[in-house]
Amino acid sequence: MDADKIKNKRKALKNNATKFVNNLDVSLDSETNVNRLEILYNQLIEKIDSLKIADNELLNVIEAKDIEKEVDQAESYMENLISYKCKISQRIASLTPPVVPPVVYNSTNVPTSTTQAAIQEPKPAIKLPKLTVNKFYGNHKNWLEFHSQFKNAIDKNSSLPKIEKLIYLKSLVGGVAAKAISGFTLTENNYDAALELFKNRFGQKNSLINAHLRSTSDTNRV
Repeated sequence: MDADKIKNKRKALKNNATKFVNNLDVSLDSETNVNRLEILYNQLIEKIDSLKIADNELLNVIEAKDIEKEVDQAESYMENLISYKCKISQRIASLTPPVVPPVVYNSTNVPTSTTQAAIQEPKPAIKLPKLTVNKFYGNHKNWLEFHSQFKNAIDKNSSLPKIEKLIYLKSLVGGVAAKAISGFTLTENNYDAALELFKNRFGQKNSLINAHLRSTSDTNRV
């Protein structure tokens, strides 16, 4: 398939995805059916996957001088779609009640001391959205999706102090990404420093372009 045909195909996919997220803007906040939201979530994933395939097909046939421009456009649009994945996830979470453990009574029908203590001194719980952040292992081509998911689910959560955000960040990375911030102790300043390190190491434009090219090359070999 030549470049023009792929561009037309990708344009149609983008138009379809844009119409889909525009409808989400209108209906998402008022939607209360969790099953319906899960269907919308899966439909959006299918649209994202179709666009990724079209993007890789195009990178395989265009001239080298046009690659950077195409990657910039593709990543910018993809990041917007990923943000809607997070919005749907958060909407699902807001409609899903937390599980409350039952109160255990002893033979005299009085709460046990353990239960009593739990009632008297409740510990605050952090409720994170379901379906939020895929673990990041340092693969550049997964950076934008991870960053967008983390930003929407955790970084923008004003109820979380930065130290807890850093705890979540450390728990959501592995491999070379985990090694990169393994020396960061749990302080507020280190949360900002860890995010900045990730952006500089994994979010650089040239690294993203190379990751796309490697992905396309691997696909062709298969």
